[in-house]
Amino acid sequence: MCTLRPDTDQQRLRFVHSRGDADPGAVLDFDSRDGCQRIRLAALPYVHPNRYLHLFPGFGTTEGAYATGLRKLQEGLLARLHDGYDPERDVLLFTAHQYVTSAIPSQSERMWEVRDPYATDADALPQVAYCALGHIHKPQPVGTGRPARYAGSPLQMDFGESEETKSVTVVEAGPGRRTLITPHTLHSGRRLARFHGTLEELGADAAQYSGAYLKAVIRSDEPIARLRDRVTELVPHAIVVDIEED
Repeated sequence: MCTLRPDTDQQRLRFVHSRGDADPGAVLDFDSRDGCQRIRLAALPYVHPNRYLHLFPGFGTTEGAYATGLRKLQEGLLARLHDGYDPERDVLLFTAHQYVTSAIPSQSERMWEVRDPYATDADALPQVAYCALGHIHKPQPVGTGRPARYAGSPLQMDFGESEETKSVTVVEAGPGRRTLITPHTLHSGRRLARFHGTLEELGADAAQYSGAYLKAVIRSDEPIARLRDRVTELVPHAIVVDIEED
């Protein structure tokens, strides 16, 4: 199996931005150590909806104009990706920061950015070895018939994601072979947790919140004096972020 060159030979990080670019995106090449294979990566950065009139002046302001313009950008980038493509040597990858209609957002997503007028249809994703997608925090595959996935955020970004299991994605690909996609669950780091119930119920469940950032809503028929003190006494090994009374 061919492997990429060590970090001393190549940059570990590449940044591709859309600020001020008339044609945002880039095609990056990464040779294997022995030169027998090459990764060709088409990278399409996030294009804010507020900028689409600047980038796509011919599409107007009708619903779906942003998505249409984004597909045009993608088509131009893919044309560059296939320029000089060697099917015996090259592995084609596509990465983009965008919302795909079939994706399920987290509760923390800003809903104006995950509405259909700002979405790309899953069928519009390119036929490449793998599509690595960013924007949606919830890890998940995308569409059918294409190896595409949101790896998701590696950490719970806020309490709207407290019930989500985070992961990283390992992709094995090569010329002329089926791509293997394997998610690996992440277990390290402090998790976010939410509790809604009585003080008695919180005390009974205290062990499961050990080491977590906790947002607690305490249910009671009467106001509770020294509520924060009572909560922190019941869950001494949690980091209490917020407390509310219900």
